[in-house]
Amino acid sequence: MARLTDQDQERNIYVHPNPLARDIFWQRLEILSAGLRKTTTGNEKIIDFGGGSGAYLKGLCAQFSQVDVIDLDPDDAISLAKHHNLPNCRIHKGDITVWTPESPVDLVVATDVLEHFRDLDVPIGIIRSWLKPNGLLAISVPTENWIYLLGRALVRKTKPADHYHAGEDILRKLLQQGFSVEWKAHAPQYAGLPISLFRLAVLRKVK
Repeated sequence: MARLTDQDQERNIYVHPNPLARDIFWQRLEILSAGLRKTTTGNEKIIDFGGGSGAYLKGLCAQFSQVDVIDLDPDDAISLAKHHNLPNCRIHKGDITVWTPESPVDLVVATDVLEHFRDLDVPIGIIRSWLKPNGLLAISVPTENWIYLLGRALVRKTKPADHYHAGEDILRKLLQQGFSVEWKAHAPQYAGLPISLFRLAVLRKVK
């Protein structure tokens, strides 16, 4: 296997050479999946918003009946969908401000994405338009606290210039915009103790 370039490592933390860094990011998705099992039936039609890396694609397709992925750069997701032969997956290349689903969906999954929008009203408004009444939104967002900053230093990552918001700020904004919390957690977890690197939540559209 060819050695990953520094650019590849920065773009895809899921294959980072540091095993702890990899474990933290994969754990985050595993814990979020556990939260979704508590709040969904598995029959939902969902949108994986910003899921172009394909990291969560196989898990979501195993858990839900229909998965639509929307991303500006979905090439990795396309390759993984072909490799794993995922028949309940549709992948779309496009900008969320111009793309719309065929009909409202039951669940939107947004991992590694909301913190990248300077104006949170834009993605939140679009997500609301995608969801059915009482639909669900699942998020994973970085806390940006001192533990997170220390973790960045340990794996020699610098804060991306487009990380505009910390997790608690995003969650607060969602509550202000008509969502309520159905389930929440921190990730990762070691020896049964949560470590506050990521804020995970499943929220319901109530207004």
